[in-house]
Amino acid sequence: MWDGYNYFDTENFRIEIGKILDRLRADTADISKEFPLRELKNQLTGGSLSALSSHWRSQGIVRSGTRLRGKKSTMLHDEGHVLWEKEEWRLIRNKEENRFQELLKDMQNLALEPLTNIVLNAEDDYLSDKSLKLICIFEGGSSVDLLIDFLQNVEVNHHRKMSVVEEMVKIGGEKFVDPLLRVLDLEEIEIPGTGELLGLKIIRALGSIGSEKAVEPLLNLFERKNQTNGYGSVASALGCIGDKRAVEPLIEALSDESCKCKGDVVKALGLLNDKRAVEPLIGALDDEMWYVRSVAVKSLTSIGGSKVKAALVDYDYRDIKYGGSYKPSS
Repeated sequence: MWDGYNYFDTENFRIEIGKILDRLRADTADISKEFPLRELKNQLTGGSLSALSSHWRSQGIVRSGTRLRGKKSTMLHDEGHVLWEKEEWRLIRNKEENRFQELLKDMQNLALEPLTNIVLNAEDDYLSDKSLKLICIFEGGSSVDLLIDFLQNVEVNHHRKMSVVEEMVKIGGEKFVDPLLRVLDLEEIEIPGTGELLGLKIIRALGSIGSEKAVEPLLNLFERKNQTNGYGSVASALGCIGDKRAVEPLIEALSDESCKCKGDVVKALGLLNDKRAVEPLIGALDDEMWYVRSVAVKSLTSIGGSKVKAALVDYDYRDIKYGGSYKPSS
């Protein structure tokens, strides 16, 4: 019953992908690799079933408006002639799709070596970032070990490591926490520059992952109050993790007049949702910075309670609405 159908030419597909990979392996300028990288993504990612659809169209099987998965049609037609009944076509289609997905995985595995080489050695950070994202698309959750290796590789520059951290956050999970903490411990985040940016990126990533394993190291970092740039990010991360051990250190920071990130601290206390923070947050309603006052209202509202209600009942919200520019008439 399938005599009229020619299966997708897997060998030719392999040859075409091989040519693209050869262009990526070639010792040429980075700019010459941008197009083959884009072509590789189009061929080997989720939308690549279009290659299979093109094959079907080339045989006159799939035409504009044909409903292969529809419920109304019981037969597949080509110019008025019945090719296969729907059940027969479903068997052909499923077999083709399974073969094609296996082929894609084989080609993705072959692409890892040249893509990894670009991540490590390309002069262009943009090209490196694109290759890294493509590796993560191909490997999914299996890219964990590779990402950890990239992060700990001393030859990978800070910009690329920041991209690695972003991909770690997308995948998530506690498996990344220890490697992130090890790298954070090596970074001198108090020094302005790329090292500081990587440190801040890691701190935010730890907050997004939300593992309690990161609480103690972050609290230790939080006590280094001279790190003004990293201070607010650490407070935010502690709030996102939600561990109550952070409440007292955050309250202490809020009472420190030298604290330059009170907005982040106030927001973190709201996320922790602990009654111990109510009195300090009520005090923050009179802070000289309108943004701190605004966040204090939101944090108090999220905590709730009779004491909060009493504090907010007569609060003049016009000061927040106008960004601190409102001045009551005398």
